[in-house]
Amino acid sequence: MNYNRLMTRSHTSINLFSHLRSRCVCCLLVLLSMVTHAEETRIRLSPIELQATPTTNPRRPVQMDWVIPGEQILVANRRSASLSLIDLANQDTATEFALSASPFALTSLADSPSSRTKRFAVTTSPPGKLLIVEIEAGKVFEAESLNLTSRRMESYVAVHGPTIAVSSVWDRCVWLIDDAKPLRISNRIELAFEAGTLQISPDGEHLIVADAFGGSLALIATSTGEILDVIETGGHNIAGLSFLTPTRLMITHQIHHADGATTIDRIANGAVIENVIQELDLKTNDVDSAELIPRLVGELGEPSHGAADPGAIAIDSTGSRFVAISGNDEVLRLNKYGVNLSLTPVGDRPVDLLLSPAEDSLYCLNQFDETISVISTEENHVERVIPLGPRRTETPADRGERLFFDGSLSRFEWFSCHSCHVRGHTHYGLADTFGDGDSGAPKRVLSLLGGRDNTPWGWNGSKSTLHDQVRQSAILTMRGESPSAREVNDLVAYLHTLNSPPPFQPSRSLEDTRTISRGRAIFDRQGCVSCHVPPLTFTSDSIYNVGIADEHGNQKFNPPSLNGVGYRRGFFHDRRAKTLHDVIVNQSHQLDETLNPNDVEALIRFLESL
Repeated sequence: MNYNRLMTRSHTSINLFSHLRSRCVCCLLVLLSMVTHAEETRIRLSPIELQATPTTNPRRPVQMDWVIPGEQILVANRRSASLSLIDLANQDTATEFALSASPFALTSLADSPSSRTKRFAVTTSPPGKLLIVEIEAGKVFEAESLNLTSRRMESYVAVHGPTIAVSSVWDRCVWLIDDAKPLRISNRIELAFEAGTLQISPDGEHLIVADAFGGSLALIATSTGEILDVIETGGHNIAGLSFLTPTRLMITHQIHHADGATTIDRIANGAVIENVIQELDLKTNDVDSAELIPRLVGELGEPSHGAADPGAIAIDSTGSRFVAISGNDEVLRLNKYGVNLSLTPVGDRPVDLLLSPAEDSLYCLNQFDETISVISTEENHVERVIPLGPRRTETPADRGERLFFDGSLSRFEWFSCHSCHVRGHTHYGLADTFGDGDSGAPKRVLSLLGGRDNTPWGWNGSKSTLHDQVRQSAILTMRGESPSAREVNDLVAYLHTLNSPPPFQPSRSLEDTRTISRGRAIFDRQGCVSCHVPPLTFTSDSIYNVGIADEHGNQKFNPPSLNGVGYRRGFFHDRRAKTLHDVIVNQSHQLDETLNPNDVEALIRFLESL
């Protein structure tokens, strides 16, 4: 669409129709933008009873919590858009209830223990909503819902007393919501990173929000929504977050060492990817000031047996810690001093942990097995396995998803594909993977979201098919056993299901739409379209001399897609440019002329809209 033509105001009667059409198109763009970004719109519900309906899709459970401690568990199933009610007191029977959208997170609300009705905060998408789900006498109801965003919302939820905190990955924000009738948003906090898992401090005064992909942690005052502190852990993929004491926090994450190549010895010694559990102190300085102070870092795994993708944490009353080793299908137990005590095999990809009231059993939710492993904490072995229901036949993409999160693809199970490409995206760092045929020139880890059409692959464009790229990564990066043809096909099938992230900052007004349109015209005029071909992939199938050399003197690279470019935290192959402004102004990347500040602003705004 030629926005410049549509925006032109005609002063002649013969162009009156064109002018009116232009005005209508502009208004339509604004209205669509308003719909796209509609937030905080309430949908009041009379309680709607959910129907018990067996799923026809793989469930992919993501989180669980107690309905009645020791008797009933509620599980959120993302792929099947359902909730599973597990009755432990009735031979572990599982009943499945259909939701109107996919749940991403679930946690119980602070109700009276004597209440017959148990309530849960459940986030769903699309569109992005907070649901209040009520359970009474085996029946499940949607009691109320609150629209948060019409964008695709990958989300997390935490609760303390009347405060519900919801994070949205791609919106880069957190909502603080009052658990009242009706629900009420008290604050929306914008963050400088994609918002991931979160936890409210035991006293309810502070909220800790983890980076969904990188290593940032934000500390927020729940009463005001003020960001009190932001720290960098030096890692990425923060998956577990739990309080050990009211002032001490524990997180699990990974650390990627990009200063050395992915050789067998380095992988075996944890010198490529470290899997760690870390303690941090929450220090309150005064009424309006607090900070997070990093403390001990404990390495998980050993040279002969890694601990790929440490995840959820459960802590008992003695200080013992249980960690889901998601990539290796195990639960690791550490004592209160952080010493490894035992390793218990469980189902495929454990993603959540729940201690029984007496702490004699640990319930482990397994995502790909669609089961709950019940571990005796005294004997450290699985006592029984609770299926969520009948298993469905898996597609090649389903099998590929298993492989993507499987630590056994790497030598000694130290990491998975997900370890660097977190949930298909990126940890935003560098990696030295022999991807260009040699070591010593680490490159930025690219997102795989929407990358299925970005041929060729590799920074040097040396792989003409995605199958070739996957095979090389398994052999030279993972260093495990060479994958079979079926495994490569399955992984490719899964990668083809990964869609691009939503636009970083879509248009929010008529004036903004005009700025974006002007930026697109500059993008075309400066010849950016030669390498970053619109409108689908914003890349091309060639390599170009970009005038920037790597450590081996190579200056020819395949251009990455610009879809979602606004989310990136570094640009070019080595992240030498930190911002889009740096790319355009300081690097003058492939520009035919120096741009004035207004043109720079418009070009950046266009790129941010992708």
